[in-house]
Amino acid sequence: MGGNELDRICGWEDGSSCDACALRQELICRGDRAQRRLFVLSQLPFLSLSFLGMGMVGLATGIWWPILAYSLAGIAFLGPVEMAVLCRHCPHYARKGSRLRCIAPNPFPKLFAPDLSPLSRVERVALILFSLFLLFFPSLVQAYGILSFFAREGGFDLLGMVVVNMATLMAALWFGRILIRHFCSRCVNFSCPFNRVAEETVRGYLERSPAMLAAWKEAGRTGGGREN
Repeated sequence: MGGNELDRICGWEDGSSCDACALRQELICRGDRAQRRLFVLSQLPFLSLSFLGMGMVGLATGIWWPILAYSLAGIAFLGPVEMAVLCRHCPHYARKGSRLRCIAPNPFPKLFAPDLSPLSRVERVALILFSLFLLFFPSLVQAYGILSFFAREGGFDLLGMVVVNMATLMAALWFGRILIRHFCSRCVNFSCPFNRVAEETVRGYLERSPAMLAAWKEAGRTGGGREN
């Protein structure tokens, strides 16, 4: 896909045309510091409680590999996994530059060539499975900690572990809710399995983005539909 074609993406202009765009309130199609800050802050409670709970389990049982495994999985997700199965299909990723400029900060350089066609079925399944692991693995580790404390008649230690586990699970659900209802309902990576943008809005964006529309039609997604 040539440079001139890639320049034909809605949201890549200097912003002068956005005020008159009917989609400006429906999509997060440009860089937005406020949205990026909200995205980061919304997941801090979940991450803090996850590592707190897994740390408690490590101190009580001497089992520390879950923290290492979860940390490595998170790094892998931000790097090759997410970029391969999700980010490279996003118009934000196809912009010029060595790093992804999106509402979700990513410390890694772009590792793959951009592909504006929709996610494949395998990519969608991989994304769902990895996301479920990252959201609920800490709670499973903490549940193991509860069983360990219970076996030892842990008293207040058991109560503390139960409270942290419940809080972690609630934080995971709360973050998932914010992600789906606020970000996924306005994200321009339309073929993501979590995307909730209305079909009419998808079609409107694709009409303003000939390069992306051409890639979708080549993949058999006509009229803005998400499924083949």
